[in-house]
This record gives sequence, C-alpha cells and structure tokens, in this order.
Amino acid sequence: MNIHDEEQELETVQCGYFSDRMSQLEIYQFPSGKTARHLLGTPLFVSEESAQLMLYADLLSQGFRRSGTLLYRNVCPQCKKCIPIRIDTTQFTFTKRQRQLLKRNADIDMRVTKQPEDFITAKKIQVMREYNKRHQSEAEHDAETIDDVQNMVASMNGLCNQWTGEFFEKPIYAGTQNFDYYASDILVACSMIDIAENSVSSNYFYYDLSPENLKRSLGSFSILNEIAWCQQQKIRWYYLGYWISDCKKMSYKAQFKPHELRLPDGTWQQVARV
Repeated sequence: MNIHDEEQELETVQCGYFSDRMSQLEIYQFPSGKTARHLLGTPLFVSEESAQLMLYADLLSQGFRRSGTLLYRNVCPQCKKCIPIRIDTTQFTFTKRQRQLLKRNADIDMRVTKQPEDFITAKKIQVMREYNKRHQSEAEHDAETIDDVQNMVASMNGLCNQWTGEFFEKPIYAGTQNFDYYASDILVACSMIDIAENSVSSNYFYYDLSPENLKRSLGSFSILNEIAWCQQQKIRWYYLGYWISDCKKMSYKAQFKPHELRLPDGTWQQVARV
C-alpha cells in the first residue's frame, strides 16, 4: 500500500512543542472507505469500513496520525525529536506501582461510546473548556466560546470541519470511539480513540481539573486501563502518538515499558523494561 499515490501537502507551521522551531508536516485527506479499498486492492466482499480499518492499521505502523479530517506525520528535516511510540499489549505486564494506580481508581467506570452524538455532549464541552485552560493564556481562555470548544471536539472526532449543528453525512473514520471515564456517575475524563485492525490509536485525552481528580493521575491511569482493555479484546498494538524526550508533556510516555519506538529508517525498535 502506498499512500503517496494520493494528493499530498507539505505544511510548515510553528512547532507545538518547541517555541524556537518550525514543524514540517506531511498531510493527506484521511482516506475514505472507497479510497482504502482502492489502495489496498481488497475484494468486493470486504466492506469499505473494514478496508478503512485495515488501511489505517498499516498507516499507523508508518508513523501516521489522524487529526480531524486529516492524516499526517512529522517530517521535520532538521529535527527528529517526534518519535512514534507504541505498546505491544501481548508483551506488556503491569508493575506493582501501575497495579496500585489501577486499584486506586477502581471506582472509575469506563464506558465505550461509538455513536457520533455521544462524542459531543454538554458535559464533555464543559470539561474540555476547563481543560483548555492548561494550554491557554487568560486572554485566550476568555475569548474562547462554547461554540469554539464544540467545534474543537467535533473536528477532533472527525465529525465536521466547522461546526454548524450538523455532522458529516458519514464520519471521517469508521473506527472512531470515545472511552468515557465516570466516577460516581460524573464524567471525569474522555479519550478520543481510533480503532484499527489489531490496533488502537490514542488521539487525545482530556479530563476534569478539580483537585480531587488531579490526585488520581488520570492520564497514566487511562493509558494503563486502555492497555488492559486491548489485552481483553486481543488487540495487539496500542499507539500513543509521539514520544519527545525533551518535552515534559510528551516524555512521560517512556515510562510504559516495554514499548517500541519508530526509527528514522522506518523500523520499530523495542525498549525493554530494565
């Protein structure tokens, strides 16, 4: 399969991780089910939805990610800091400390939602807006409207480009789901997830910033919980996006071992637990 047969864009933007650098992205429109069947050459009895899941699994292994309606990967010529990271869930075992974290959050219930109307709710918009404060100046947060946040959530889930009150006739990707986390029947966090063939891609995670929930280490908990879910579902690969050693908000991913890192030559190298 060669995604490069499709129309490509190279875009240079301000790096989201290092303020003194620019980032270059290789970008495509996310392949439709019809395009997936064409690229894979699948027989007619394979549905477009199945072909799309098969294609994206291959693209994830090549270091691609989905953002809204786009497929992208970083190809910065002077910087190789963004390294795709994945976990082979068949090889992963939980440390004592990780089991303790899971036990500490045993009161949290994870609910898998698959319907687009469940990806955008008033509570999710509220949690996302508060979560955005972590990455915004006071002026940016004050200027952000409920419609802005609604558009962000809808776009990140691949439901629209610009929120108008209506979704696309068909979601961009057939495998998009939300893993919703509840404590005492109150939403405390949400993972935007893409399910592919034998693979799960963690797209984005946001959570409630109240003091009692900050104590829970919800980011690490969600990763461990989703690895356990993959093991139960017999899904081998759990993709965590990029690991960036010099960026605190991305470097934490290295603590989940064993994991694999994608090298510049396209091969994956295992990093074992010491």
